[in-house]
Amino acid sequence: MKLRLQSRRYRAPFRAPVRTAHGVWAEREGLIVRLENEAGAVGWGEAAPIPWFGTETVEEAEAGARTLGEWTNEATIAAVPARLGCLKNALAAAVSEVGRVCDPPSARTLSVQKGRVIDPPYLGIAALLPAGRPALALIEPRAELGFRVFKWKVGVADAADEIALLDDVCAALPSGAKLRLDANGAWDRRTAERWLERCAERPVEFVEQPCFADAGESESARRKSDDCLMGLAEDFPTPIALDESVVGAGDIERWIGAGWPGVFVIKPT
Repeated sequence: MKLRLQSRRYRAPFRAPVRTAHGVWAEREGLIVRLENEAGAVGWGEAAPIPWFGTETVEEAEAGARTLGEWTNEATIAAVPARLGCLKNALAAAVSEVGRVCDPPSARTLSVQKGRVIDPPYLGIAALLPAGRPALALIEPRAELGFRVFKWKVGVADAADEIALLDDVCAALPSGAKLRLDANGAWDRRTAERWLERCAERPVEFVEQPCFADAGESESARRKSDDCLMGLAEDFPTPIALDESVVGAGDIERWIGAGWPGVFVIKPT
């Protein structure tokens, strides 16, 4: 199938900057790709790399798209190298959408899909809470919008101060709600253990990426971080989620092969 490829880069500021263990994040950059086949069916995809996770940069994704030229095909798209994982996903999403336009689902399938969207009484996705005490003021308005899962950024301030605030955050949650803690790899093992001890009898669904050694660190540091994550997952009842640890080609397979018992957080774009 011959496909015409167009792409456009964007830069969009967040309504409010997000404070994480990586620093203050004020905007998101990415690349929108558009594919159109000769019959006029169109598909869209988005590559939104987060370079400090170990992905390609937006510049690299944009350059990779340019190398494909104005006209391409599925075989050429499939051959995009794994190191451009965000771009590969964007192109795959666009190809898939072109295929759905050419072969739309039946009316019965659409009815079932629609029912799955509207049946649950609450939203099944997490409302993001800012780091620190400002999180408390946002829980109630987010709950009124229908959220019953909340994701709180931690690993930003002093660990003792954040741990002391945990009970206030839990007390502010609506009945039956769950809290996800996202440390963005900021903790050492002892700090992670202190948090997990506190989380054990609280409504914490999982703790996301308590430890992490980025691609710039030594192989021994990365092995130590992986061993720490596996040990934490085995030693505490609160599940651990991997995020930064599963952004490269083969990462999921590697952790499954190691017997990972926790959660995977996947950011395809």
